[in-house]
Amino acid sequence: MVRHDFECETCGRVERDAACTGDFHIHSCVCGSPMQIVWGGIKRTHIGIHPRDRAVVWYNPQTGRHATPGRNDVPIPSRYAKAGYERREFPTLRELDSFCKQNKLVNEAAHYHKGSGRSYDEE
Repeated sequence: MVRHDFECETCGRVERDAACTGDFHIHSCVCGSPMQIVWGGIKRTHIGIHPRDRAVVWYNPQTGRHATPGRNDVPIPSRYAKAGYERREFPTLRELDSFCKQNKLVNEAAHYHKGSGRSYDEE
């Protein structure tokens, strides 16, 4: 038995280290589509972000404006709720990158942090 990473071409769901059968696909995706082997590795934009680490914005769908809270675990202030703002979380890096591109923003933690666990200023 060999293990591979699989990805659904329909919904993008990723299953890591799944057992590979002789026909090179599994039929266990929740959307009902077969999953294909990912030969080149998992794209990092498909990787889900843990809820405690997700970026959050307060978005007004009527005006297209957004506000960024200082923390992702605070509720929407009443002044924003009355104005029609909604809380919007980004469960994958792909969705966050798409939002940032549309609004000319950059997620520094996702794209500029060295991943060393040290602060941004340390070498």
